[in-house]
Amino acid sequence: MTKLICRFVCVILFAYISQFANAEIHQKGYCTWYGQCGPGSNGGKLNCYYNGPAIHQPKSSSVFQKLLDLCPSMINADNPSDTRVCCDLKQLETLDDSILLPRQLLARCPACLANFVDLFCRATCSPDGSTFQQPVVVNMTNGTQEVKSTTMYLDPTTVNQFFTSCKDVNFPQGNGKALSLLCGTSVKTCNGLTWLNFMGNVGNGNTPFPIVYKNTTDGLGPGQSLYKYEPNFCNKVYNNTKCSCQDCSASCTNIPTIPPSRNVTKIFGLGADLFSIIVSYGIFIVLFVPAVILYGIVMLLIERNSKLSTTEERKALIEKKEADEIFDRKYGLTKPECGICGIGNYFDYYLRLSFYYWGYFVAKYPWVIIIGAFVIVIPLCGGIGLMKIITNPVELWSAHNSQARHEKDYFDEHFGPFYRSEMLIFTSKNVSSFNHTLHKSVTDGGKNVSYNHMFQKEILLEILEIQNNLTVMKVPYKNGTITLEDICYTPLSPGNTNCTIMSVLQYFQNSEGKLNLTATTANDEEINYLDHIYNCNRNPTGIHDTAIPIPCIGQFGGPALPNLILGGFGADKNGLDQFEDARAVIVAFTVKNYISDADNSMAEAWEAKYLEYIKNYTQQGKSRNNLTVAFLAERSLQDELERESESDIATIVISYAVMFAYIVLFIGKIPSYKHFCFDFFVRSKLFIGFVGVSIVILSVLTSIGFACYYGEPLTLIIVEVLPFLVLAVGVDNIFILVHSVEEEMYSHFEEPRYKIVGLALSKVAPSITLTALSETAAFFLGAISSMPALRAFSLFAGQAIFFDYLLQISLFVAILSIDVARQQARRPELCCCVRLKLPEEHKPNLNVNDDENPTCSPDHVINEGFIRYFIRTFYSPFILFPPVKIFVIIIFVGAFLMSIYATMHLPIGLDQTLSVPKDSYVITYFDALNKYLHVGSPVYFVIKGDYNYSSQAGMNKICTQTGCNDNSILSQIDNYVQISNYSRIATSPSSWVDTYIDWLNPTIPCCQYHRHDHSKFCPYSDVNVSTCISCLEEGQTRPNPEEFMKYLTWFLSDNPGTTATACTKGGHAAYFHAVAVNSSNKIESSYFMSYHTILRNSVEFTDGLRKAREISESLTTSLNTTNVTVFPYSVFYVFYEQYLNIPQVSVLTLGVSIITIFVMTFILIGFKLWSTILVTMTVIMFLIDMMGMMYLWGISLNALSLVNLCASIGISVEFVSHIVRWFAYSDAPTRKERAHDALVNMGSSVFSGITLTKLFGILVLAFSKSQLFEVFYFRMYLGIVVIGATHGLVFLPVLLSYIGPRRAKNNPLAMKESGVDDGLHYA
Repeated sequence: MTKLICRFVCVILFAYISQFANAEIHQKGYCTWYGQCGPGSNGGKLNCYYNGPAIHQPKSSSVFQKLLDLCPSMINADNPSDTRVCCDLKQLETLDDSILLPRQLLARCPACLANFVDLFCRATCSPDGSTFQQPVVVNMTNGTQEVKSTTMYLDPTTVNQFFTSCKDVNFPQGNGKALSLLCGTSVKTCNGLTWLNFMGNVGNGNTPFPIVYKNTTDGLGPGQSLYKYEPNFCNKVYNNTKCSCQDCSASCTNIPTIPPSRNVTKIFGLGADLFSIIVSYGIFIVLFVPAVILYGIVMLLIERNSKLSTTEERKALIEKKEADEIFDRKYGLTKPECGICGIGNYFDYYLRLSFYYWGYFVAKYPWVIIIGAFVIVIPLCGGIGLMKIITNPVELWSAHNSQARHEKDYFDEHFGPFYRSEMLIFTSKNVSSFNHTLHKSVTDGGKNVSYNHMFQKEILLEILEIQNNLTVMKVPYKNGTITLEDICYTPLSPGNTNCTIMSVLQYFQNSEGKLNLTATTANDEEINYLDHIYNCNRNPTGIHDTAIPIPCIGQFGGPALPNLILGGFGADKNGLDQFEDARAVIVAFTVKNYISDADNSMAEAWEAKYLEYIKNYTQQGKSRNNLTVAFLAERSLQDELERESESDIATIVISYAVMFAYIVLFIGKIPSYKHFCFDFFVRSKLFIGFVGVSIVILSVLTSIGFACYYGEPLTLIIVEVLPFLVLAVGVDNIFILVHSVEEEMYSHFEEPRYKIVGLALSKVAPSITLTALSETAAFFLGAISSMPALRAFSLFAGQAIFFDYLLQISLFVAILSIDVARQQARRPELCCCVRLKLPEEHKPNLNVNDDENPTCSPDHVINEGFIRYFIRTFYSPFILFPPVKIFVIIIFVGAFLMSIYATMHLPIGLDQTLSVPKDSYVITYFDALNKYLHVGSPVYFVIKGDYNYSSQAGMNKICTQTGCNDNSILSQIDNYVQISNYSRIATSPSSWVDTYIDWLNPTIPCCQYHRHDHSKFCPYSDVNVSTCISCLEEGQTRPNPEEFMKYLTWFLSDNPGTTATACTKGGHAAYFHAVAVNSSNKIESSYFMSYHTILRNSVEFTDGLRKAREISESLTTSLNTTNVTVFPYSVFYVFYEQYLNIPQVSVLTLGVSIITIFVMTFILIGFKLWSTILVTMTVIMFLIDMMGMMYLWGISLNALSLVNLCASIGISVEFVSHIVRWFAYSDAPTRKERAHDALVNMGSSVFSGITLTKLFGILVLAFSKSQLFEVFYFRMYLGIVVIGATHGLVFLPVLLSYIGPRRAKNNPLAMKESGVDDGLHYA
């Protein structure tokens, strides 16, 4: 019994002692591991479990030496000889190898790198490991114990300070932050604990066993606590260096501030400009109405008290007129009296005399003129054989001598043209979403995430199928076939020949098998493609995913950034992108581009087949998942411009037909009901109308041929628009000439035809010359535009109008004189061999026998046209009625003032979608791009000139890491990123200089050469201590000039590694094209790439260019090197540069046009200053009202609308000058009667010959498929006609009735009684 009790006590005691012996010891000086045992994950080793005292390491030991080199904080500072740690040499070597990647990424900021290494040194070697580590231990069959995993407890202050010291460190190769690669998620969503737990996750491909980090006391055992120490601050000096501003925001001292915006002054809630205009309008009304009433009363009293009554004055004028007509019948003109008339009357007299003799000569020798005209014109037209048409958008819209064009040419020559982009944007009409709970191994594990319908596997598989079909698609080319691989950009070739395709499928290396890959955990939890997408969206450069063992990095060796491959996603309340909400999946094929068009022929052939494939796919509804595809190829814009010209042929032909029909039918006498046969066959002008239109076409051909002789290329706009424009502009001269000849023919029936034609030309040719030369000058001034397409259009238009004018006063007049002879002989127009007899009721009015005199009295043959009758009887009395006149002035002045306000707020730019047809797929693409785009255009800051990159000072003026100048150019760019809403620069610039310095760092095995052959480079994969030597000596941080240039070629050809132990700093992928080295091994130029913020319209694109140039000017000043400049380049600059100064150019161009109109009007109207001022004032009002119309109708100010405005100035003169000239020389005694006289005699011509002719042709353009036609030709030219007609036929007569010029004392136009029934016939 005693023995039994004793045995029981012994068992209990043994159990108690054994339990005590196996209990973990948690106190300072005790470890949780020491040494390495069995194999772990990722090819690493598991630590051996050891809960004993920390091991003493004497100074002579290899462990102590390694600690001194790698983990100096583990050396006992008080007594180095008493250093005790919980790691052996193998553990230190493993640690050293495992932090190779972080060392490369964080070395730019010494304090950050020291903190990172120090933390993992403490975690691995701390002699107090048992106080903050809780290992999970497993027993091995060999009797050893291994640490399967562990949990580390760190103080939150320590974790936060550790994270803060590294969160800003840049990764120049990727225009981002280093922690975006090390944290497993974007730096925006990263924090200290997230970073550490990613580093401790075996899924990152580097950690041998799981390490979980916590910053709370939950789970701590007795004797344990949160491990706390004080990491280095990144803005403090560490080892005599301090992290730069770009790697440590706390170091920044010179962050640029956003300039204050211009304050908008508000008065009663209105802008100061609008309020001022409203007040001015009110003041005008208050002053104008009483003034007009008072003026009317005064004039009434003066008229009543006048010594010469109106009737007596009329009699005197008639007597004077009869005397003048004696001279007129002899010479065809009224000669001014010396001493009374001024120089203006003399000039007008001799001008009209010159045109009289010219008309006389042309009509007397018509065939000489006809033959001579064709002898000159036909050879000029022959130049069309040399015609060249340009359709390249850059050649069309960017001036050859512009700054942006020079910069583009420089960039293309030194670095190659920007890549050709072929893009697909996939969307779905199904807007639903579905939920997925992330696996705990994923970032944010356990979170329930909502995925858009576009992430359904069936949709991704369909997109992958399309992508792969396009990749392997064979395209016939010359005598063989090509595929995408023959033309695509391969950044890592020859080592990796996969094409650069930006797509979410790159997360799965474009493999259907990897997309279908799943993993099952021990708890039967499935991990699938959605977990992988979530991880990759936050760490697209990930080499190993923590969910599924495949990388995120693309098949081509680079990352597929989520903001490039996904679109239409939003952000959470913290502003973090929610990529899984993406409503669009984007696929972009990057294709090599060349300067020569011939070198791009292969790419264009593939693009044509690519477009055919996608169009066939979309039009035939082949999508299994009801997908919608918006697409674009590099050649799309040029293709659509050519298609646009073809699609509008029908519209142009119809427009011509309408205008032609109107001219032919209404240019002659409208047949009367009683004498239809005689009027239609004899007095019709079908042939003359046809000749007039033909001359317009001939003038266009002459202009084109003449320009081709001196090498001016054509554009499709010229081919399509110019004939229509010249017809619309020049047809009124045809009406005026025909009507004037008819008047003279029936007023001077006894005179021969050459006298009739001479008289007609002397009356109307001066005003025709005025309008033609004004329009020609306006277009030629438009040719000063820097935009090639518009310069060419203005040049061709100016020439065509001038040639049209010359042909009208020569060839057309000659043919018209022949037609006069036909009509005098009463021969039908379509059958000249027959001679008709006059109707019986006309015979008594013949002066002689009918057979002897072919003409008849105008009193019965001519009847007043309906338009003239309406104006004389109804319209003119109404518009000149005093209350109506007041109303007209008030309305027009109000419209003018409001148009001034609209002009100040006129939008600037040109929507790129307007350049293609309305039904173009390009519009769908641009709409999708604006809707879903989440990335801006790349912008390159180029250093041009002989800059010394290899010197220490030269490097420091550029780079951004430790030791670089605080105001280096890249530091300045990075500072502007901080105010991206103002600067429009979104990302830190990639820096080959910084990356090169890192690559040369001797602590990173990147730059190595063979020991026995110093000219042979050792790639990181071949690095061997025994055979390769570091390029720089240990401790050397910068190369000398010789070393800089010696190793640069190696750097630019070294591919970055894709494993944790590889060199990630190789420059081949990111910088091969960024440095231009000449044959003398000298750097000619280089660039540093950043990105613009998202730019969506012309205003934002223009502002982006403006801000980039402002930044570049500052960078040039900072370099302070002779003949060295910095300029920005982006692909869109050549198109938007014109808008930087278009307001100033518009003011200058339109101002010069107005001055030109003033000078020409002053000369050709007979040096009458007040008449000229009134014409110019009306034209200015017309111009301002045109811009007001543009504002209301959504027409922006650009080079195209500017040329139209220049043209409108010239056209407006047609509506104004004829009426003002007639008013100036009218015989009526009062301004009101002279305004009536001008309106009756010239108003009908302006309305029928100018307004209606243009209007009918312009209305057809409303049905054009071309948006450019619809906006800039239909809308603007409709505005020109309507606004011009209202100013010429409504405002101007009223204005003249108030303040028109005084009646000329000696009137060279006084040939008949003023007023009504003057014998002039206008249809």
